[in-house]
Formats: sequence, structure tokens, C-alpha cells
Amino acid sequence: MLEITKSWYTGGATSDAVRVGRVRADDDVFDVAYVPPVGEWPTTGTNPEQLMGAAWAICFQGMLGVAGRNQGVDVENSRVTADIELGQTADGGFALGAVLTVSLPDVPQEQVDQLLDEAHALCPFVRAVEGNIKVVVNGKGR
Repeated sequence: MLEITKSWYTGGATSDAVRVGRVRADDDVFDVAYVPPVGEWPTTGTNPEQLMGAAWAICFQGMLGVAGRNQGVDVENSRVTADIELGQTADGGFALGAVLTVSLPDVPQEQVDQLLDEAHALCPFVRAVEGNIKVVVNGKGR
């Protein structure tokens, strides 16, 4: 288990209902409606998988920036998409899967894998789920 030895930031959010409700950031920077990702619901909203995908994409993008600086590669025009899959396991439980798709249009393809390997190793989201869910990272350069 990874243990934080020096904390830089703690962010929080609170949800207010079981299936359909609202989730608010602890600093009120966002307040959004949520609904389950499947089924018919009387309202629209985001869902946990979209929120996780958004957070993971932002985090991986940041670590891609660190990797780019470390390797002397400009990654400013990069784009990260994180698709989070919700499904059922053989034992009837629930599980997640993730596919990260990274576009690096200004980077030669031969450098893309090195950048993605380093960003993957640095990303706290990857480290948090490593060994627990399937994570696929795909990258495309020029």
C-alpha cells in the first residue's frame, strides 16, 4: 500500500442522495446533478464514471507534462481522454475498467511510448488502481 508522507492538498466532494442527486465540491467550485449511467431516470446528470474519467484525464495530462519536461519534449498540444467502463464480474459484483487515449500530434511516434510510460508511472490515479482494474493506455503521435 502506498502511504502519503507529505500532503500537498486534500479535495473533497459531498453527494446528497443514493441514486439521483447532486454532488458538490467542498469549496463550491462545482455543483452538478448525477444519475446512474444506465437505466431510465426522470432527470439528466453526470455519473461517477464520467467524473472519474474527467479527474483521471486531468491528472494524467499533468503527469504527461511532467514527463515532457523530464524528457525535453513539448507536450502542450496533447489531449487525454479517459473512458471508464462499468461492468459486472463473474461473481456478480461490479468492476471498473479504464482506457486512456492520448493524442500527441507534435511528438514523433517513437517518443510517445516513452512519455506515456513515464506519465503512467507517475500518475496517482494509475497508482491508486494498479492491480485492481484493467487499464489500457493508447498513444498517437505524428
